[in-house]
Amino acid sequence: MANIIVPDAAVAVLTGGRSSRMGFPKAELKDSAGRRFFEALAGRLSFFPCRYLSLAPDQHYEYPGFTPLRDEYPGTGPLGAILTALGHAEKDPLFVIACDMPAFTGEEAGRIIADYRGEDALIPAVNGRWQPLAALYSRRMIPVFRECLEKGDLRLRNAIMKSAYRLCEVPEERRFNYLNLNTPEELQEYQVSLGHFRDNAGLPEEREKPAV
Repeated sequence: MANIIVPDAAVAVLTGGRSSRMGFPKAELKDSAGRRFFEALAGRLSFFPCRYLSLAPDQHYEYPGFTPLRDEYPGTGPLGAILTALGHAEKDPLFVIACDMPAFTGEEAGRIIADYRGEDALIPAVNGRWQPLAALYSRRMIPVFRECLEKGDLRLRNAIMKSAYRLCEVPEERRFNYLNLNTPEELQEYQVSLGHFRDNAGLPEEREKPAV
């Protein structure tokens, strides 16, 4: 397991998504062993010095070392959740990760942090496809997000395009990090494949410790 340099940044794991295609809140997505994906993600990203769990107003999830943040703009999707987290984050920038990306690693988060050059937003792209829910945002995005909310434009990409952002193309060997699950069929396929790997090869412990 590669060492990860402790970043001078914050992290927010987004649990508030509700998917009509999945049929239930994505915070309840679980692996074949019954562990919620957001808990596994939080464990891998615990090397960040400031850690937040982004919650919908009716959610009551917890994870050790993560401060719960209730969405101050309910009904506005990830844009409102990220704006809430930016307003409370004690470090800048803020790394945001959605709870429906079960394969995302701490090593990949560290790679994105290392590539940050002070942009308003640093957005990974897989074959040109933006990944704004596994990305870095500066506090300078706060007025941009607020302006979009006031205008009723909740599309995250539109807000990003109003800023000094940069896209970073994800190398092919790291694209597995950006798998996201949107339907029960995708979830079942992932659980089966993960369970097969667990039974036949054994899973490494999910402990990615920062370098000291």
